[in-house]
Amino acid sequence: IPELNGHVFIPNTYIESPFMNSTFDLGVGLGSTGQYKYPLFEVDDELVYGLSGQLLFISIGLEYQQKIQDWAAVYIKYRLSARIGTDVGSILSEGFSTINSFQIGWKIRILEREKYKFSTTFGISNYNGTFLSVSKFIDDVINNKPFPSLVTNTPALNGNLGFQFAYGISELFGLKLNYLNALGESLERGETAYYFSLGTGVDLNLYQKHDVPLGFSLAYVLSSRPEQVFKESGLSSSINLKFAYTGTPDFILGLQTSYTLIPISEEQGSLSGMGVSFALTYYFN
Repeated sequence: IPELNGHVFIPNTYIESPFMNSTFDLGVGLGSTGQYKYPLFEVDDELVYGLSGQLLFISIGLEYQQKIQDWAAVYIKYRLSARIGTDVGSILSEGFSTINSFQIGWKIRILEREKYKFSTTFGISNYNGTFLSVSKFIDDVINNKPFPSLVTNTPALNGNLGFQFAYGISELFGLKLNYLNALGESLERGETAYYFSLGTGVDLNLYQKHDVPLGFSLAYVLSSRPEQVFKESGLSSSINLKFAYTGTPDFILGLQTSYTLIPISEEQGSLSGMGVSFALTYYFN
């Protein structure tokens, strides 16, 4: 398990690490927004609310990274994310959305010292978005748009460039930073898209100093990537807290909780949601 300055880092689902180790990652998550009201129509620039509902979120992620050299590794990632309306109100307003993403690329070490490490990643992402929207279908019919459809399926290919930084503050504490941007096709046909994700986190590992096999990771992530926003525009912000078992030399097992603001529309802004996920990171070398 990678370490800097005697500190063993706690992996986080949304913050890429700069280490080259061969690893396998599995993550499964579930979340919900709770009940909220949807607008039915507008009168004199005022929204009239009627229906209520909630949104359910599901995510499944797999990642494999293979170390090629001490300074280089290759990675493959797959993620399925879904946002589902669970009752009449949320189905009519937000419908059902799924984002499949597949990524492949390289990770290259740029700089390494005893206390810190800095790397870059570059590769491609292939998205496939499926969107079922009753409200959009009704708008298309009312506005006489050609070929209105209840369900749309859109592929998108992007190029990625990212930077990762880790700093071992002490045996107990570590700091990680991650920035990723992507440019290419949009999930709206005929458009060009730019996506980004910025994450920072600090973790505490009690095992090395106090022989207690427990670790914690606190992270903040700001992102416009489709698998976190489920829209072509807007920003998602999330605070994540992870509790991890750190008492083995081969893997770190954790439970991650998150509080997230998710954009839904210009009129309603963002909704808050709570989620929980199971995460396993297994290290080969």
